[in-house]
Amino acid sequence: MSSQPPPPVTDAVDPAVVERLVVPDEPSITFPGFTKEAFSILERLRARPHIEQYQADKPAIRAHLKRPFTSYRDDLVVNAVLPNGLRLETERNVFSRLLKNDFGAGGCHHHMWMSFYRPARTRLTDLQLAHSIRPSGFRIAVIARRAALQTFTHALDAHQDRSARVLDVINGQLAEAEGGFYIRSRAGEQTDFTEPIDVMPEDFASAASFGLYRFIPSRDVVRLGGGLLREALLSMKQLWPYYNLLLASD
Repeated sequence: MSSQPPPPVTDAVDPAVVERLVVPDEPSITFPGFTKEAFSILERLRARPHIEQYQADKPAIRAHLKRPFTSYRDDLVVNAVLPNGLRLETERNVFSRLLKNDFGAGGCHHHMWMSFYRPARTRLTDLQLAHSIRPSGFRIAVIARRAALQTFTHALDAHQDRSARVLDVINGQLAEAEGGFYIRSRAGEQTDFTEPIDVMPEDFASAASFGLYRFIPSRDVVRLGGGLLREALLSMKQLWPYYNLLLASD
């Protein structure tokens, strides 16, 4: 069950000036973990992506997805945002919605995600250090989206201005067993890179989005229980240099 939200950060700093994220070796964890049922719910929504299925599963969605995810969010604040003094919005509109905003058509997503964001921005307009649960597993990722044009342009500039450093950081993450870098085209097709790359792909500058990520399969998420929080903190620490490099141009 989620604890009360922690107090606001005092003497906070912009994440762009924090070069190294510090996370505790023994984090304080209230997050109970995601159960197998959480992934079964998302599978059902993928098979039948409509509000009728959402309504049928609404109590289970609250119990197995929303409540645990809120507790996960609270633990990230306690163990990462507060200790590093980050100036980030952690409460207001940080979670996505399962129901689509499709003008009453009744569509439904089969994944949930959350991302903190800097003041004067939003979850959708800032560079995202995102945490998402989907039928296949859990992903922690740094994502730049063309839909958030200002931050996307700054992220592209960082790749050009600091190309050698950016490639070093990307390749360092690709050396991890479950790390990856992806580019999604404007047509929605995604190309994943799981081995070190020498240069950025030719279509990179015209991508609809790109990101560096760590993926944890659903079976491992269930096995980890609340320990997923520890893995997420370590992933944030690993991804931070890339996040920081992209923010530094903004």
